[in-house]
Amino acid sequence: MDHRQQSIAHNLETLAGLHEGSIADAISIKLRPVENAQEFSDRYVYPREYQELVEVFGFEPVRDAGYHGGHAYRVGQVDLVEHETGPEFLALIVAFGTAIGPYMTTVDFGKKVAGAAAWLWKKVKKNSETKSEDRYYHDAQAIKVETRRIAADGSIEETIITVLNFSETVKESELASLIAGKLNRKLKDGSRE
Repeated sequence: MDHRQQSIAHNLETLAGLHEGSIADAISIKLRPVENAQEFSDRYVYPREYQELVEVFGFEPVRDAGYHGGHAYRVGQVDLVEHETGPEFLALIVAFGTAIGPYMTTVDFGKKVAGAAAWLWKKVKKNSETKSEDRYYHDAQAIKVETRRIAADGSIEETIITVLNFSETVKESELASLIAGKLNRKLKDGSRE
């Protein structure tokens, strides 16, 4: 595993420990601003954009959580970790049935992440187009939505769910359904049983 994958694994393990759940149920969704969706071209989420994201969605700081990255926040069962390359949302999820305790359903997690993704898409797009001081280094052209989890063999499994191009329209409800559907398939296909 390279350093980036070790960081992903650490954050998933930290989530499972903090919420007293199973690492097999830990999922990370990364929202990654990019210049070019076809190749490595990360752009950044800047401090003021993070500050607004946290305020808009009611995240509360989590002190000494142990996550790799920047500041950590929580709202309900969802943890948010700041990274220069975009926010990472972490949760313990179940594909079907009722979520109990620290767990949430893929539908509920999909809604939470879709809301944040739609908001971030609008914010980064606007700041890139207006050359706001929040976009002082590089312009972004899209937001890449990725899932990450630890596979049964211990490797990091990463999948691009979708790319939200700034030239297209983002509908939050459609994005929530897409995320939940992909997570359900991922859990079904990647089952550890």
